[in-house]
Amino acid sequence: MRVVWSILVCLCLVGCMNPKNKAIGVYDTSQLPSDFGGGEAYQIGMNQDGKPVFVNPDAAFKQIVTDYKDGFKAIQKEYYLFPITKLTWRRYGYYGWQLTHEDEEIIDQGYEISRFFEIYKNSF
Repeated sequence: MRVVWSILVCLCLVGCMNPKNKAIGVYDTSQLPSDFGGGEAYQIGMNQDGKPVFVNPDAAFKQIVTDYKDGFKAIQKEYYLFPITKLTWRRYGYYGWQLTHEDEEIIDQGYEISRFFEIYKNSF
């Protein structure tokens, strides 16, 4: 039992000590194809490698799931995915670009979801 706790503590410390993917500056969002509707939850910064990251990835994740719920449902249905969670998000990013649907707005949401996860993955 002590070994498990020791491993968990070490993993938490390593995650907290990795400043590489934290926002350390302002990112020029004019370089991005989307701002996801703006808003504080989608605030984008820049990590030490110059890549865009979400300043608050948890808030951004909650917001995208709400704002693009129809796109997530369509991706889930078309590609037989588990519901969107912080454990299942990668496949939604992969398949969002490929979404086929009769409604152009849903297809646009698929693109936005994939764009979102391109930045979200930099945020950790």
